[in-house]
Amino acid sequence: MEDFLVLEIPAFKPHYKRWKKYGYKNPVEKSNLKDILEESTGGYCMYCYSRIRVDGKLYANLEHAIEKSNSDKLIECIPDIGLSCSVCNQTFKRIGEQKRKIPQKIIDQYEKSSRCSIE
Repeated sequence: MEDFLVLEIPAFKPHYKRWKKYGYKNPVEKSNLKDILEESTGGYCMYCYSRIRVDGKLYANLEHAIEKSNSDKLIECIPDIGLSCSVCNQTFKRIGEQKRKIPQKIIDQYEKSSRCSIE
């Protein structure tokens, strides 16, 4: 008989507050974004599900699911940003950044049609 470990990872669905601003570049908006993402993940990395808060300190990075190098619009595209541990952030960044490069035709289409707003 095989031994299996089943880990149930909940869907991370942030509930953004309409009266708060979230962003990647502005320090206050970045802090708001980290807070809401930590709350929605229950304090776990979105990739490996390890704890990102240890002894009261947050060990996490904001991570763009679709590389921000693909389009300037992705830098501040809040629905594209998640929270990951430092190890996963650096691992995925190094391993796949060039592999995840999107063709220019798709980038152009995205930039024309995107409003990139919080749903």
